[in-house]
Amino acid sequence: MISIKGDYYDGKTSRKISTSLEIYDNGEVKLSHQGNRDVVALSTLRVSSRVGNTPRSIRLPDGGKFETDDNDTVDKALARFRKQSWERILHLLESRKAYVFTALIAVIVFSWAMLQHGIPALAKTAAFALPTETNNAISQGSLEILDQGFFSPSEIEQDTKERINRYFIEIAAKQSQGFDYRLLEIGHIAHRHGLRRVIQDSVFAMFVVLITGDISSTSSLIVALPTVLVEAQYSRGFEREADSFSLAYLQSNDIDPVHFANLMLRLQAAHKDDDGVFGYLSSHPPTAERIEMFEDLEKQVKTK
Repeated sequence: MISIKGDYYDGKTSRKISTSLEIYDNGEVKLSHQGNRDVVALSTLRVSSRVGNTPRSIRLPDGGKFETDDNDTVDKALARFRKQSWERILHLLESRKAYVFTALIAVIVFSWAMLQHGIPALAKTAAFALPTETNNAISQGSLEILDQGFFSPSEIEQDTKERINRYFIEIAAKQSQGFDYRLLEIGHIAHRHGLRRVIQDSVFAMFVVLITGDISSTSSLIVALPTVLVEAQYSRGFEREADSFSLAYLQSNDIDPVHFANLMLRLQAAHKDDDGVFGYLSSHPPTAERIEMFEDLEKQVKTK
């Protein structure tokens, strides 16, 4: 016989009765309380999982509850009358520092791999698996939402709009010396960055809930800061893809890549990059990095 000391609650009142639970070799369980003696089968009891050395509850068929902090004896009884359960294996893992440390490292590595490679790869695959019509419909819907909720119709006359547009195009063409800055935006469209951003944000939110176990934590500061850093990293990745698209276009059309580098140099002179801690919050790669990529191509072209 195995005897476990603890407290009994009848499930009807908050009264606590100190008693003991007795488990016999034939699988019968006897519990004495208030002059009564309940006899039930061990298989009808619902035993809570062990969490460290916190009190354990054993639910009876009639709604009563037996609570005890003698976890070792409870484990002994379960091991004797039942097969080894996943709860017992889980407690074994949780009670060993080496296993806990290993699990922590595994979670960190898995999280990094998912954020760095898994989520972007999943979003890219999903975005290009969708039909072009779906992508266009989502894009058009986004523009309509912006028009209805944030933007208002321009009051500038049409001829003035056209004159301003021509002016900016002429200035951009003169400054870029042959490089069409719109190539960067075409690169974003070609790589479906808008749709991939929506998918990545959705998957990332679900991943945060999966790791933290609490959907309300996604709005807390401790989660918001890493979210901002990850989103900025994803945005820089999109910009690098757009730059690569422009670079490939220049190569295929025999356009000197130095024109893009010159345009970036002018932007760098007008707006100094923050290469310090706040550089991680930037949505674009450092201008020096973008210039270096095109200058390297220029050197390769000249050496041929």
